[in-house]
Amino acid sequence: MVNPYGLPLWGKDVDIYGYGTSVSALDISDADAGTFLGTLTLPDNLGYGQDAYFDVTTFMTQNTSPYVAFNLRSLNTDVFSSLEYNYGHPSQLVFTTAIPVPEPKVYGMLLAGLGLIALRRRQS
Repeated sequence: MVNPYGLPLWGKDVDIYGYGTSVSALDISDADAGTFLGTLTLPDNLGYGQDAYFDVTTFMTQNTSPYVAFNLRSLNTDVFSSLEYNYGHPSQLVFTTAIPVPEPKVYGMLLAGLGLIALRRRQS
């Protein structure tokens, strides 16, 4: 998610690039790194403290590197909140995963196992 700290936004399109890396620190060689993930088109009415989102779920689920990095590239828009210029909050990566739900037969096996334990205790 990104949000502006300077208005107006002179451009609406931000190209998003992502890549996996084995090091946590970035340097100048990372400036052109990444695989193109898509273009985020900012809404016309995006203002201070408002967020624009770009879904990176597919990229994150396919990444096997210990770290990930994202490049946001635009010809005219570079006024996003950051740690240094934080008006609202810095840009963030929000990533959620679904907790797998066991199949119904797993519940049946679990209940049968608990039943056997209860029956065994009762017999003791």
